[in-house]
Amino acid sequence: MKIIVQIPCFNEEKTLPSVLAALPKEALGHRIETLVIDDGSSDETAEVAASSGADYLLKLPHHCGLATAFQSGIVACLELGADIIVNTDGDGQYDPKDLDSLIEPIIDGKADMVLGERDISSLDAFSSTKKTITWLANHILSAMLNLKVRDCRSGFRSFHRRSAKKLSLQSNYTHTIETLFQIRFHGGRIERVPVKTLPPTRPSRLFSHLSTDLLQAGGSVLQSCLRFRPLFFSATLAVASILPSLIVLSGFIPISAENQAIIVLTSLTTSTFLVLCGFILQQLLPLQSRSLASRTFRGQLTSLRYNPT
Repeated sequence: MKIIVQIPCFNEEKTLPSVLAALPKEALGHRIETLVIDDGSSDETAEVAASSGADYLLKLPHHCGLATAFQSGIVACLELGADIIVNTDGDGQYDPKDLDSLIEPIIDGKADMVLGERDISSLDAFSSTKKTITWLANHILSAMLNLKVRDCRSGFRSFHRRSAKKLSLQSNYTHTIETLFQIRFHGGRIERVPVKTLPPTRPSRLFSHLSTDLLQAGGSVLQSCLRFRPLFFSATLAVASILPSLIVLSGFIPISAENQAIIVLTSLTTSTFLVLCGFILQQLLPLQSRSLASRTFRGQLTSLRYNPT
């Protein structure tokens, strides 16, 4: 069984050597190979990957962002014949000792994807506000996915080849939320395992401000919900549209009988329309999903396994 650990990198020349050195050469009796995705770095990331023992290097033509680098890496791993693809970060925040836990459920045939979940409450790098937002996001996604999720933003995760082949990201921002939706939509089994984190080596580059991340992540959730759970989304809006009529009927707000009837009828009509739209979108979804193209850049894929350095 061929296992490739992919590492999307953007200007990670300082941390990449330690990340590659810490990764085991073998896990559960299987050889571990590494693919570094250089996302248009302006430093020596590519050269460091070659000199630090990476097996493969994928150089993208320019800086494309995490989501595209991740998707491009998945395509490259599939072309290289990977049976299991593990994604980790180039900043060294995840403990490579947890690699066994990420691949064991897939090897045993119990999962199509394994999500490595951090203990968010213990992360010193997360402010109390960010912890609260993450907690809320986890609960919202758990309801949407019908799956208990405790760390939806973790980048430490693994995929079986058959599930990786179905991934087709539309987000320009990150892959973490959308891949959960896609695996669930395609009927994949998702296992969750606890993973440890190492002390941060640098601040996160994914976002500059918490508000920016909130908007981007919220947009990713909305996009994924509309794409994979339109009936759930429309039903939620339908319930919200009924609230005005319930308030009116409760008598909490004095209003004439004529206006009362108008409000109730409008609420019921709106809610029915929303549910109907969601049902239609749900039926069209399989066709829509097949027609979506993967956002990838071919880049330059090089084998480094025989590099004498």
